[in-house]
Amino acid sequence: MVVTSAARARDLRRRPIEILASAQGALAGYGWGPFANVNMDDDHYASGGAAGVARRLWAKAGLGPTDVDVAQIYDTSAASS
Repeated sequence: MVVTSAARARDLRRRPIEILASAQGALAGYGWGPFANVNMDDDHYASGGAAGVARRLWAKAGLGPTDVDVAQIYDTSAASS
C-alpha cells in the first residue's frame, strides 16, 4: 500500500482508494507490558478495549458497521514481543 495525497493519487494508473479514518487507543488506567491486563474485566479483556476505539473510528469515518463488508485489523502487541 502506498499512502499519498489525493492530488498525487490522481496521477496514478490505478484508481485510488480513500482512507476515511483511522484510530488507535487503549483503555485508560491499565499499564503496559506483561501486567497490562491485571484486574481487567472480561468484556474489556476479550476485546482489548476496542469498543471505544471503534466508536471514535465510526464517528470519524461517517460510517457504521453495516456500511463495511471487510475489515482488516492489525494488533501490533503480538508483533512487538
